[in-house]
Amino acid sequence: PIPEEVADRLQRYRKTQAEHRLKAGPEWGNHNLLFCDRQGEPLDRQNLLRRHLRPLLKKADISSDLTLYSLRHSCATLMLAAGIHPKIVSERLGHSSITITLDIYSHVLPNMQVEASETIGEMLFSDNATKM
Repeated sequence: PIPEEVADRLQRYRKTQAEHRLKAGPEWGNHNLLFCDRQGEPLDRQNLLRRHLRPLLKKADISSDLTLYSLRHSCATLMLAAGIHPKIVSERLGHSSITITLDIYSHVLPNMQVEASETIGEMLFSDNATKM
């Protein structure tokens, strides 16, 4: 599943892509790709970085040294820090096991450990706990 806003944008993008496909005519490389060049061919990695990623990073005032892999890593870290269950993060990353995800992203867990301790403390010692 993806956020509805992302789905809407992708549908609009597909319409734009259909216009490019019509303009390209028989020259269109029909590979059924969502993200492709203006001729329907797979994107060249270097062009993707130079023409798209680096300008976006510059606009966002983020270091241009950031890589696609770094973005993936950042996304996983943010999901875990936001409290998304590691199993879900693991599945989204395509890891074969939650163990791989937890081994790689264990640096996120110390803060989660503090939050877990605080939650347990509230459960055991808050006014609501005595009513259980």
